[in-house]
Amino acid sequence: MKTTRITHCTALLVSLVMAIIILAACGERPAQSSESTLRSTLDSLLERSTDSSAETEPALSSETASVQETPTEPSPTEPSPAEPSPTEPSPTAQYTVIVEPKYDEVRDFSEGMAVVWLNGKMGFFDKDGKESVPLKYDGAWSFSDGMAVVVLNDKYGFIDKSGNEVVPPKYDVVWYFSEGMALVKLNDKCGLIDKSGNEIVPLVYDDAARFSEGMVAVEQNGKWGLISYK
Repeated sequence: MKTTRITHCTALLVSLVMAIIILAACGERPAQSSESTLRSTLDSLLERSTDSSAETEPALSSETASVQETPTEPSPTEPSPAEPSPTEPSPTAQYTVIVEPKYDEVRDFSEGMAVVWLNGKMGFFDKDGKESVPLKYDGAWSFSDGMAVVVLNDKYGFIDKSGNEVVPPKYDVVWYFSEGMALVKLNDKCGLIDKSGNEIVPLVYDDAARFSEGMVAVEQNGKWGLISYK
């Protein structure tokens, strides 16, 4: 509002000055009475402008002034939520005991079966803890090609995963099955058997290499040869 009042007065003053300049340019000096009249007119206009501005300018109420003078308090900063801590393993995590500790030794699993030993005897259990092969053997080896070597009374044979003695323990030495065949030795003579215990190659050789790719090298009377089976 103050800016408006000053602008209005300035406009009036400029108008009066311009009038005087125009008269001077025309070669006429304004009479003394004219100058007095102009000053009176200017003072009157200034008084009117001041009175009009005072009437139109609204007075600030005490309440408004109080609101304006009171600084706005900054809102309190809200604390950021705490970051969740890393997931820690629950101390009550569930686990299942398949077989209670009771054996003297448990070997690694192979083909879903593991050799176990208790009181000098060996057998097998599966991943459910079931003793699928009773602990009655003096020795046992891991399953390979579905068969496992067992020893009873110093003789070797083969069992399947159900505990059936597919090849009863009767050989002096046996090798693992490979391609469905296994080398066996009895009374210092070697031959080949299948998974049913049939002697595919008779035990007439002094020594033999492991069966591989359908072939086996054999020795007889100090000489080596090669036989195949299809």
